[in-house]
Amino acid sequence: MPDRFYSNVQFTTLDKEFLPLPPVSRRLCPGCFDAMQLAYAWKSSEHVVHYFFVCHCGTRTKGRLQHYRINSRGGLEL
Repeated sequence: MPDRFYSNVQFTTLDKEFLPLPPVSRRLCPGCFDAMQLAYAWKSSEHVVHYFFVCHCGTRTKGRLQHYRINSRGGLEL
């Protein structure tokens, strides 16, 4: 089943910390309009997380780097 059905799934960063996955609407592929897969993520500080998403549709691989801030409730903000 594609990961687009799991919008609130948690994953483990490179630092072995559990974080929420950004909403599907923020990680749509511009080529196929499907949710991009998370390649990896890391934290640069206590409250800032960087996500790198990848989509292998078509003849070229597309990547997208996004930055989010963790709020006091543990959610993500742009």
